[in-house]
Amino acid sequence: MVRRPLPSLPQFVRALTFPFRLPLPRSIWGRGGRTYAPDFDERDALSYHVNRVAYSLTHSPVMRYAATTSLILLACLGALLTGGASACAAEPFWAFQPPDDPLLPAVRDRDWAANPLDPFVLIRLQEKQLLPAPSADHRLDKVASILASVHVEWSAKAAIEELDNLIRQLTELVNKKEKVLRVQLSDRGFDELFQRRYSAEPAATLKTLGLQYEVQEIKEPRVNRIHVLRVNLEAGKIKPAVVVGADPDGDGPAETALTSPLKLAAVPAVVAFINTNPWDSFPDAQGRRNRRWFAGQPVDISGFAASSGRIRSPTQSHATSVWFDGAGRLRLGVAPGDGQEQPEEERLTEGMAGFGLIMKAGKVVVGEGGAVHPRTSIGVDRTGKIAWLVVVDGRQRGFSEGMNLHELALRMKQLGCWDAMNMDGGGSSVMGLLNEEGKMQVFNSPSDRRRDRRSVRPLPLVLTLRKVGGEKQAPTDKPGGKPD
Repeated sequence: MVRRPLPSLPQFVRALTFPFRLPLPRSIWGRGGRTYAPDFDERDALSYHVNRVAYSLTHSPVMRYAATTSLILLACLGALLTGGASACAAEPFWAFQPPDDPLLPAVRDRDWAANPLDPFVLIRLQEKQLLPAPSADHRLDKVASILASVHVEWSAKAAIEELDNLIRQLTELVNKKEKVLRVQLSDRGFDELFQRRYSAEPAATLKTLGLQYEVQEIKEPRVNRIHVLRVNLEAGKIKPAVVVGADPDGDGPAETALTSPLKLAAVPAVVAFINTNPWDSFPDAQGRRNRRWFAGQPVDISGFAASSGRIRSPTQSHATSVWFDGAGRLRLGVAPGDGQEQPEEERLTEGMAGFGLIMKAGKVVVGEGGAVHPRTSIGVDRTGKIAWLVVVDGRQRGFSEGMNLHELALRMKQLGCWDAMNMDGGGSSVMGLLNEEGKMQVFNSPSDRRRDRRSVRPLPLVLTLRKVGGEKQAPTDKPGGKPD
C-alpha cells in the first residue's frame, strides 16, 4: 500500500473552502484595484492584511472561489490583534461605529403614537394629508377573548348570551359604517364595489307604483343570482317606454349609436330599465367587424324596435316581437306593421325584439342543455297585465355563472309567465332601478370587466318604466322612420 503524504495547511484550507465557489474581487489576489470591503484602500494596513491572508490561503488559480465574508472577517480580526487598528483610526470603517438614535419626527397627533416607530408612519401620512385608521372597537377584543375560551365542554349560558349581544352590537355598527362609507365612496366612483358584494335596496316608492324587485339565489345546478322585477301594468301607475340612442348618420345605414344605458334612462320619470335587442357593427373594407363595443359606435339594431309608436328598426317577416298596445298590455307575437290601421286598443305604442320565444302558451319551447351565459328575459301572464323583467348574472365563477335557455324558460314558467322571450344577453344583460337615494343604479352585476372593475356595456336601446305623470320625453322620431 502506498502511503499518501499528509496535506499541507494551504491544501487543507482549500479543501474546506471548495464547496462555496464564491467569486472574489481581483484585488484579493494582489492584482490591483479596490478591496472587497467598502471604503478600504490598498495603502491601508487593514487592506494589506486582507490581501496577504487571502492570497496565502488561496493562491492556487483553481481555488479562486471561497467564502469571501469569512476570510475578510478573519483577516480583520487578525489585523486588529497585530496593530491594524491604529492604521484604521484615521478613516474608521462604518461597521465599527456605534449606532446613533435618530430624532423622532414632530407629529401633530402625539397620542396616536404607541411606540417609537409610529411617529415615522404618522409623518408620512401627514405629508400625504391622510389620517390614520381609527382604533378597533374594544368589543372586538372582548369577542376574541370569549371565542378563545371556547372548548368542548364550554356551555355557559351567560357567556353565550353575552357573545350574542356583542355580535348584535357589532353587526349594527358595521351596517352603520357601511352606509356612511357607501355615501363617501359613491362620489369617487367606487359604489360598484358595494353593488356587487352587497344587496342594494331599491326605492320604497317602487312598490306603490306596482313594481316588486327581488334577488333569487340558487345553488343548483350551479350558483346563480337572478334579478326579478314584477310589473303590474293593470294598476296604471307605470308607463313603458323604449328609448333608442341617437341616429349617428341620418339617412346612412346606421340605425343608432351605442350609448350608456344609464344615459338612455336619464329621465326624471324613469324608475327602472332593462336591456332588450341584440345588434351588430358594420364591416370595414376588409369585411371585419369591430365587436369591442364603445359608446358612440354606429350599429345596426337586430329585430323590431319602436318608440312612441314610431318604428326605428323594422321587423323581419313573421318574426316574434315584444310590444305594448294602446290598452297598456304587453304582448309577444308578430307586431303590427307600420301604416296598418288598428283599433286604438290594438295600436302599437312601444316595441322591441330578442332572439326568440322560450315559452309559448304556458309551455317551454326550447330543448335542454346548451351554452351557459348571462341572460335577459321578458315574460307576461295570460292577461298581458302582469310582466316579469328578469336578468341572470353570469360568467362570474362562484358568484353567478349563468343559465342555458331551458333553465331560463323553467325559471320564467315558475314565476308565472304564459309567454316569455330570450332577449340579448351576455355582457349586455343589465337592470337598473331607482335606489334609496333617488338615483338610478345598476342592480345586477354585468359580466363585462375593464381594468378588473365592473363595466356597464353601452347599448342601442333600453326598455324603461316611467312613473305616470312624470316628465315626458319629447318625441324626436319621424313617423315610420328615423329622427331628423
